[in-house]
Amino acid sequence: MDELPGVIAHAEAAIGDARRDLEALVRIRSISADPDRASDVDASAEATVALLRAHGLENVRIAAVERSRPFVIGEWMHAGPERPTVLLYAHHDVQPPGIVDNWASDPFEPEERDGRLYGRGAADDKAGAVAHAYAVGAWLASAGRLPCNVRVLIEGEEEIGSPTLHEFLTAHLEELRSDVLVLADAGNWDVGVPGLTYSLRGLAAADIELRALDGPQHSGMVGGAIPDPVMALARVLSSLVDEHGDPAFDGAFDG
Repeated sequence: MDELPGVIAHAEAAIGDARRDLEALVRIRSISADPDRASDVDASAEATVALLRAHGLENVRIAAVERSRPFVIGEWMHAGPERPTVLLYAHHDVQPPGIVDNWASDPFEPEERDGRLYGRGAADDKAGAVAHAYAVGAWLASAGRLPCNVRVLIEGEEEIGSPTLHEFLTAHLEELRSDVLVLADAGNWDVGVPGLTYSLRGLAAADIELRALDGPQHSGMVGGAIPDPVMALARVLSSLVDEHGDPAFDGAFDG
């Protein structure tokens, strides 16, 4: 890793350019939840393609599956088969701005305040795509190579729950096959102080239907005797966790 000081110096010298590219991405209103912004999500993907290509990544292209927003994938696979492959992940779509009048500045016109850059995607997560691109570019420009093989996936629908991610990964399995994933979609402790998140909670969802009877009954006649499905459902839900809020059902920690 003798090249590392030169890589870091190159990255630090390019901070101004990185900010310029980030601000350009922030100005693209890539709101994946808004069908009227589909062309903006496309434009954001195209700008991300140009960004990755400019920093030496190869085979960079927009990819999709049926009903998906545009993903961007690319790679640099010249470290050799004996070296590991790292998959770098970020996403280029953003949340709706909500009530714009409640913002201190235009959500799609980046503005610096107290050392922070404000605007949709300035952190979550166009900054991640820019960080990946400039990290790769710093290695290639200063050392002429990367210490490992690299693949990149920049998603276009993370902010709506990644509805087609499973289908996309299945369709592009070999193109994205890697030994480890680095996901740039978390936080930092302070300006200039990065954070390494190694464990993050996800989401699980289920549709639960509970029936107590085969048909309706007259509440005035039998309402005190029959089981109440609403109360039964409340008891089922409360049984999922103990008094400390920890999972309390069998198999919660299996594997």
